[in-house]
This record gives sequence, structure tokens and C-alpha cells, in this order.
Amino acid sequence: MIHSHAYAFLNDRKAYTWGDNSDGQLGTGNQTNYSSPVLLIGNHTFSRISTGLNHTVALKDNGEAWGWGNNSSGKLGNNTTTSYSSPIPVVGNHSFISIFAGGDHTVALKADGSAWTWGQNNVGQLGTNSITIRSSPVKVVGTFSFSAVFASSYNSYFLSNFKLWSAGHGYRGQIGDGGFSHRSSPCSVVTTASFIHVATGFHTIAALDINSNFFWWGANPWFDANCATPRLFLANSSFYQLAVAPVFMAGLRTDGKLFTTGYNKNWPPDASWDGSLGYYDYYSLSFKEVLGNHSFVSIAAGNEWPYSSSQPRRHVYALKNNGEVWTWGSGLYGFLGDNTTIFRSSPHLVVGGFAFTSLSDYRGSFVTVSDSTILYSFTSGADALRTPLFNFDSSINYSFSVKHDKYFKVNPISIFDYYNLTSGIIKKDS
Repeated sequence: MIHSHAYAFLNDRKAYTWGDNSDGQLGTGNQTNYSSPVLLIGNHTFSRISTGLNHTVALKDNGEAWGWGNNSSGKLGNNTTTSYSSPIPVVGNHSFISIFAGGDHTVALKADGSAWTWGQNNVGQLGTNSITIRSSPVKVVGTFSFSAVFASSYNSYFLSNFKLWSAGHGYRGQIGDGGFSHRSSPCSVVTTASFIHVATGFHTIAALDINSNFFWWGANPWFDANCATPRLFLANSSFYQLAVAPVFMAGLRTDGKLFTTGYNKNWPPDASWDGSLGYYDYYSLSFKEVLGNHSFVSIAAGNEWPYSSSQPRRHVYALKNNGEVWTWGSGLYGFLGDNTTIFRSSPHLVVGGFAFTSLSDYRGSFVTVSDSTILYSFTSGADALRTPLFNFDSSINYSFSVKHDKYFKVNPISIFDYYNLTSGIIKKDS
């Protein structure tokens, strides 16, 4: 995803941030870059935070949406184009259950399944059947009932019954409808796969289906021909979470092992090294494990704009079960949170001794629920147990398996501390 900064939550849901702050996107009340974690200003407790190119959006427990950072296209949703370096509420008295920051726009989901968007709309990324910029939330056209929403640099994606819909930029095939045209209203991604996890990059999209098959489409991660429909890259991957950036893809396996593929240099091919693969190869056409024998529970990846700069700016964040965050890739503007601005080709620990519980941009993890015959899914993180796609039976015991060792059992499920959920499986006890 296009983002220049990072957020991570503590157990009390206080948010810490670091990286580029040139537009106030860190929410610290200033425009000072930070190379180590600092507390978000205002004593806020958010249930979800999502980072865009140079803006940040967040949700509170009551569904209120807030934003801060650059607002040149109205992407903060406060009916202005004035930028802010501290959180301000989105207008309209809306209550959302999920929110995603795109490159220059924002996408949000309500409990009734409706999707709402605001911000830049030059290629139809708001899904409103127009290219009119909006500085306050507007409903996506159509009679859809969505279960999850996502955003990339110039696109919005919507999941309904395991099928994906998209709007926005199509030049690289990232719409997924077989063509290379822009779409200003939701268009069905052409595939027979049933997706349960989606990760968005600059112009590349990756997804997992219910059998853990790995697909990608859009801009080719290896400087080759683009693909306008989902292409199977790895069958039975054992991945449960993905991350995508320009010419870079990552998959986190159920055993905690992290694998990457793509290039250690950004476009153009003669650009300088950034080390984002987490190992020392110039490139890899297949997935290879990141150096260091690490075990992670959640990942995120991003890059500063423009990604075609002669100085590559991709960076990767990964959370461990003990709350440590490890980073590598470009350290420009303090991206890596290790109190430096240097580049790293292998994971290094974020400073400060924090025990974080989640990352802001795990980019669309899903929880899958099974009643022995039918799979259901709903978004993870703070949204996880608010709007499942079916009603839990309170008389039935459910068990929960997740990479965080301390969360295993849910009975009844309503008492689960969903703020610490990253990804996993919930199933009926036998």
C-alpha cells in the first residue's frame, strides 16, 4: 500500500506512530518526522487506524470516523480541503464498522453492508458513477451488501459473498475485469475463486481463496506483462496474511514464517537498493524466507510516493507474538522506527521496548468461520466480531485459533477481546 508512516497499538489501544510527517499524517500536532514511536496526540482510543499516502483515518468504538494529514482532495471527509496535523471527525454523523485509506481517498463500510467513499475521484475510485471529488462521505452506487472494503492508490475494492468488486484505475489491469479501462462504479473481478483475504498495493492486488491459493493481478511484481484477471501464482500456499508494494509481495505462513518475492530495487531497474525483500538477492521470482529465523503474527508493507524515484522507499513492518515490531527496507524519514534513517536488508527491532498488540495496516486479514459445511468470513482486527456474515448461536461453544498464544477460547463469543485479533480460525467445538 502507498503509505509513508506507521501506527501500532498497545493493549490499551493507545496508538504510537513514526515515519514521514510532512503533511501532519502522524497526528502529532506538528510536521516533524519521527524515526522512533511517538504517541498520537489527543488522548484518543481508536479501534482501527489505516494509513494512506499522506493521510490517516481511524474509527472509534461508536463507529465515528476521524482523519488527519493531507486533505488536498477532501480525503479527511470533513467537508473542507484544509489539512490537519491532529485528528478531526468526519462529518455527517455516520457510524462505520471498517475504514481504509487509499492513496488519495478513503473507503468505509457500514453495518448494513453499504460502502461509503470520499476524496480524490479522478479515475472513478469512489465508485459513485462519476469522477467528481467528494470532501464528505458519499454512498457507493448499486444495491450491494458488502462484508469488507479495501483501498489501493487509485482503486477501491469491495467484498461480497467471497466475490470481489472494484472501481477506479484500470491501466495496469488492477480492476480485474479482463480489461485495462477505468471504472467509476463497482465492477466484478473475473474469477471463479472464493476470496477470504485481500491485500492492496500501488497497482498490484493479491488475494487468498478459501483453499489458501495465492492469486495476483494488475501490475506485474517482476517487471513483466501486467495481468487483467486474477492469476494463480502459488497453490496451497499455507499463507494467512499478505502484503503488497510495488514489485514486492509478501506472504505470512501459519507457522509464523514470512516469505517475500519481487525486487530489492525499485523501478526503474537501475535504482538504488532498498532491501525490502529481507534478504540479499537482487530479485526473486519465487517466495523466499526473510532472513533471521523469525516468527511473526502480522505484517504490513508500503512505500513513499513516488515509487518510481531513483531512491526506492519501500518498507515492511512485522509484529511478533511478544509485541515486538520488526522493520526493514527504506529508512528514509524514519520509516523503520529504529531511530535511524538508513536502509535495512534484514529485520531490525523498532526501538522503545513497546509491547504492541496490532499494526494499523495489516491490510485486510480475514477470519474464517466454519459450521462444518459452509465457510463465512468477516474482517479482522477491531471490526472482527461486530458484523459477522451470520449469527453466532450463543448456545454453541466456538473455539478460536490464532497466532497470538494468549487467545484461544471464546465462550460465549461476545466476550472476546476483539481488539487484539489479527487472523485465525473460529470453528464449532466437536
